[in-house]
Order: sequence, then C-alpha cells, then structure tokens
Amino acid sequence: MIVAYGKSDDGERLLVVGLTRENIVELQKGHPIRVNRGVHGDAVPQGLTIGIVYGDNKADLLRLLTPFMDADTDIIHGPDT
Repeated sequence: MIVAYGKSDDGERLLVVGLTRENIVELQKGHPIRVNRGVHGDAVPQGLTIGIVYGDNKADLLRLLTPFMDADTDIIHGPDT
C-alpha cells in the first residue's frame, strides 16, 4: 500500500491510497486496513483515521460497519460503479 497527498488539478487537497493485490486479498478475507498519521505520516491529516473495508455489495459493507456506528454516524451511499 502507498499513501500520497498533494493537490488535484482543481487545486483541492488530494489524498490517494493505493492498494496492492495482497492488500485486496487481505480485505477479502475480512481484514480491514487502517490508515492514520501515526503510521502513514503527514499524508493523513491530524485527527483523521481512514478505514478501508471490502464487501461484495453495499449490504455487506453496512454489516461490516455496523459495530462501529453510533447515533452520530453518517452513511453516504455513493453511486454503484
């Protein structure tokens, strides 16, 4: 996995997480990936942890995320692509 940051063409801040085939295999086994400043350095904004999970569909993702949700959790359903 690599983590990179910079600016996109429109000037917005950009954070890129690149996953290897091995990362994908581990995600498919149910092992989530955590990306945070302590491990990945200045690419990750202070106070932010990024969680990466895998599911065959949105229902799988919701099932995986449910243990981490509370009343203040916002779930945004993106487009199906």
